[in-house]
Amino acid sequence: MAKQNVLTRARKQKALAFMQQGNPAEAKPLLEKICRADRRDHEALFILGIADGMLGEHAAAEQAFRQVLKLLPNHPDANNNLGLSLEAQGRSEESLKYFESAVQLAPDNPGFAFNYANAYESLGQFKQARIWYQKTITLAPQSPEAYCNLGNVLQEEGDYAEAVRSFEKAISLSSEFARQYPQIYINLGNALMDMGQDKAALTAYQQTVKIQQDNVGAYIALGNALLQQGQKQEAAEALSRAISLKPESGSAFRNLVQTRGFAERDTDVETMELLYGRADLGMEDKMELAFALGKVYADLKLDAQSFEYYRQGNALKRATLDYSIGQDRELFAAIKQTVTSEFLQRHAGTGCDDATPIFIIGMPRSGTTLTEQILASHSQVHGAGELNELKFLIERACESHTQEFPQGLLGLNKTELSAIASTYLERLHAYAPGAPRITDKMPHNFLYLGLIHLLFPKAKIIHCLRNPMDNALSIYRALFARSHAYAYDLEELGQYYHLYQDLMAHWRELMPGGFYELRYEDLVSDQE
Repeated sequence: MAKQNVLTRARKQKALAFMQQGNPAEAKPLLEKICRADRRDHEALFILGIADGMLGEHAAAEQAFRQVLKLLPNHPDANNNLGLSLEAQGRSEESLKYFESAVQLAPDNPGFAFNYANAYESLGQFKQARIWYQKTITLAPQSPEAYCNLGNVLQEEGDYAEAVRSFEKAISLSSEFARQYPQIYINLGNALMDMGQDKAALTAYQQTVKIQQDNVGAYIALGNALLQQGQKQEAAEALSRAISLKPESGSAFRNLVQTRGFAERDTDVETMELLYGRADLGMEDKMELAFALGKVYADLKLDAQSFEYYRQGNALKRATLDYSIGQDRELFAAIKQTVTSEFLQRHAGTGCDDATPIFIIGMPRSGTTLTEQILASHSQVHGAGELNELKFLIERACESHTQEFPQGLLGLNKTELSAIASTYLERLHAYAPGAPRITDKMPHNFLYLGLIHLLFPKAKIIHCLRNPMDNALSIYRALFARSHAYAYDLEELGQYYHLYQDLMAHWRELMPGGFYELRYEDLVSDQE
């Protein structure tokens, strides 16, 4: 027996030496021999699971860690590694149970908290992912990976300003991390673009290209940023570079067609059509190409062909979305039931007297951008673009009462409502310190119009209106970066538009004369 123990120890030490050398293939047969000799050797089973994971044999790793947990159910590392094995097999939902056990057994371990957050992120449960990445940062405040992933989650949630701060923090903590993971500069640039800070985004994308000259996504993002700056020739060059690296990139073609008008079917159009017809083309590239060809045929005044491409592109996009118009029907009804005249009277005096904000609201593609551009041409007005700050301050305040918007508003007191107003103004002023007026042209702030009226009684509110058919068609021809799930099916789009009209009627009744209504058709015919 003593001889066998000596042999076991020798094998284990040799296996550990191989593992330390990064050679799990040599360690694995030694560990398997130990485990066959003694199925209760939890240490050897655990190391075997690690070796299997390093070799990409995740099902085998899963079995090893499960065997460890049969012997030691409260083994935190085995719980954590079983979670990793399940996640590597695409079983993130199942992995949550084991990550939860790991963080309960070792609440001060930042790695366990990070893995738990990562599993939630992969499942699209961004609120929980955010909470656990923030927990990771509390435990490991110098972790660039945690800040980077937190930024990704905040960006998915639409909290772009906080996402930018997280990405910048990650870069400042470790320039080496940023060099090894240049995608962080693309993510930073995307968040800056979402905030309307196109020039800063351009710098971020250029940094990616500097580090990684064959990054297709970086050239597409760079081209899009240049396009937003009106630099069409430079944008076309960047997008052409992306196509040279990935000839089937639908996203590159969709952006490229925005750099010029089409008067005839040229070789670019023929290339896109041949590509679109390929049976092996990925769904995402096919969808992007459909929107590109829709734009081309609109330029060529071939409306039937244009609409058919847009129809196909929208159908492909809609198939990727888990959405029901019933969700929005319930939301709009709940807003009307929650933000009533009684609610506004009960919280009267909550707001602040700052007259800086100018809110520009309405459906997308209703003239909000043009309206902001005209206002921002005035020396005393700064155009801050589409800001998500108000949405997130409201949602986080409701979240603190464990209820979502709008029902969570009922639990807020005047102090909490005032905090939303003061924090929003603090963030708004950061965009242009000293500016007398700053515009926020987030169209869907129409959902919060009652609160805007309550919290910012001296703010100006402009509601942009457009002919419903023109407005809906313009939306249908757009491929939005995020949200707007209602936009990709004509019936759902029409139903959503009615919900919007009904809610605006509610606000008119609740606050007569509380906002100025500007018709797009009147604006373009007489801008003065």
